[in-house]
Amino acid sequence: MALKSLIDGEVINTGRQKSIDYVKAFAIFYMVTIHWYEEMSVCYADGTTSVLGYILEFLGGPLAAPVFMFSMGLGMIFSKHRTPLELFKRGVILLLVGYAFNIARICISYLIVGNIAGYFDMETFLYYTFNVDILNFCGVTFMFTALLKKCKVPIWSVPIVAIVMMTAGSLIQYEATTFVGKYFLALFIKCSDVSYFPLLNWYFFPAMGMIYGRYLRQAVDTDRWHRISLRLSIAFTVGILSAAFFYGINPIRFFTIEDDAYYLQNFMSAMFSLNVVLLCESLFYFLFKKVKIEKLDRLTFYMSNNLNTIYILQWLIIGNVLGTLYNGGWMPAFPIWVSIPLGIATTILSTYLSKFCNKILKF
Repeated sequence: MALKSLIDGEVINTGRQKSIDYVKAFAIFYMVTIHWYEEMSVCYADGTTSVLGYILEFLGGPLAAPVFMFSMGLGMIFSKHRTPLELFKRGVILLLVGYAFNIARICISYLIVGNIAGYFDMETFLYYTFNVDILNFCGVTFMFTALLKKCKVPIWSVPIVAIVMMTAGSLIQYEATTFVGKYFLALFIKCSDVSYFPLLNWYFFPAMGMIYGRYLRQAVDTDRWHRISLRLSIAFTVGILSAAFFYGINPIRFFTIEDDAYYLQNFMSAMFSLNVVLLCESLFYFLFKKVKIEKLDRLTFYMSNNLNTIYILQWLIIGNVLGTLYNGGWMPAFPIWVSIPLGIATTILSTYLSKFCNKILKF
């Protein structure tokens, strides 16, 4: 069968993609665990690391935020609500919710406890308020994608736009000093310490999700599609790692938080993360095609479908523990391994609570 015969002219796959649901569900656990690890473990507190620390940073690196962003791009293709106006409105809502979420997850507890304990600092308060986290990134991503659609930019060229943006974002060396620069421009470039997911450096992942979803919907043979995806992702991952070693680049910098290397994505690190995501998605496709557990499928579907709610709840738990107990000096830094049981417990609790909070937090 020729490669071009893999893609049909008509849309064939319109339903949920089970492998994507599983990748997202596992990514939730990795994300929760890495948040505990980064915020309150000994590793983060004293700047040291370990083999376990690197493993957690890998799972919470390529297999966390890039998975959500890739899935967001793929969801834009599979969603019925994807006109420019619908995308723009959703972006505005996500951006506003992102800032409200920043205030709820840590600012209030920091304001109260910080003033009582005497360590309150306005600069830190502003940092917590205007932190450019994933929800903020999703907001500007939806709005920017709406602009591209309004300008009738063909979908095949969106990844090219994203690569140009990433190249510019990785080359810009600018440290903002004004209020607007530090807290608004940070949405687009890595110009201050609040900018974890600037649009220029991270739009690559939703862009690749869009192009992947565009052709997956028209794949005649999804088994063959994932076999090809698996082989290509393995080949690219090996190639990128080989190139990194050849040029004296430590691949660990592709996914660690040291010197903000992970947040300042460049083309090589982004390609590494993307291919790890595709490799994992293809493996899950074949694994869970054979292993069919109805209850597990339902749980995974629920977690994937309620990702935003679970994400908000886990940060409300972690952020307020951080703001109240850890910053207040009533909870010491814990060993790295403690991040794992805390991650499991918080994921379970957040998933359970999401059933009662969906009417408020789901959007």
